[in-house]
Amino acid sequence: MGAIAQIHLFCARSIAGMPAMSLIYSTFGSQETAEKTAKKLLEKRLIACAVFLPASSMYWWKGKLESAQEVILLAKTPKSKSVNVRAELEKIHPYETPCVLEIPASANAGYFKWLVKETALPQKPKKK
Repeated sequence: MGAIAQIHLFCARSIAGMPAMSLIYSTFGSQETAEKTAKKLLEKRLIACAVFLPASSMYWWKGKLESAQEVILLAKTPKSKSVNVRAELEKIHPYETPCVLEIPASANAGYFKWLVKETALPQKPKKK
């Protein structure tokens, strides 16, 4: 089965009654910035988990071909919170034009139950 067919099958399963969640993908210029951003999303209980991956990127920016070492943030959230996660991420992201992608996903029942529980708890009180 080709990669495109696997993606379509994966998305179809998410829609066909399996627990719906979203993976929010965004890139950052450093591990520190990605972690600080993820911590803000975690403290607001918008996401339950964040994963950081190193990446080499090439892209057009202001008419020039650029390349950079970046860090990918992959944030896990219930589908019901994805709009709020994306909006908050765009608001706090340090890039002028951040990449904020939502990838539909499904999870096993136990993981999804944990994901929903962790994002439903009250926000951690801010330290004075």
